[in-house]
Amino acid sequence: MKNFSYLHVSGFAAMGLIVACMAQYWFGEHRPTSHTVAYKPSADTIRAAEEEHRQAAARLAMLREDRKLEELARAQTHRERMSREQAWQAYYKQPEACQHPTTQVLFTACADEHIRARKEFEHSYQGNKAALAPYQSTIATNEE
Repeated sequence: MKNFSYLHVSGFAAMGLIVACMAQYWFGEHRPTSHTVAYKPSADTIRAAEEEHRQAAARLAMLREDRKLEELARAQTHRERMSREQAWQAYYKQPEACQHPTTQVLFTACADEHIRARKEFEHSYQGNKAALAPYQSTIATNEE
């Protein structure tokens, strides 16, 4: 098995540090001083930057307005959904016999009635929300 010496790697690292220090020293001496003239933008450049700033501010305002409108629409949709759900809960009460059906026939009858009640509710809710009378179940509570 060959022995590998890490001495040459540390030599390269040391050389790199020396080069970095020399570069920092050289660039430090040749850095522009305060007596040199700084960049001064022209009036056209300033006007262009101001116009770009105004356009960006207008785009940002439009985005904020759009987000506000989207949030209001989401809130309205949520209120409508909650109102519909409350109306459904008031419209349909599950019969006692359907809470824990003991036979397949009773289970099927309960499922069919639930579907029928939901369809009637949706039809009535679309037409006249105020005229919703509670659903009258056709399943007897003692049916087995």
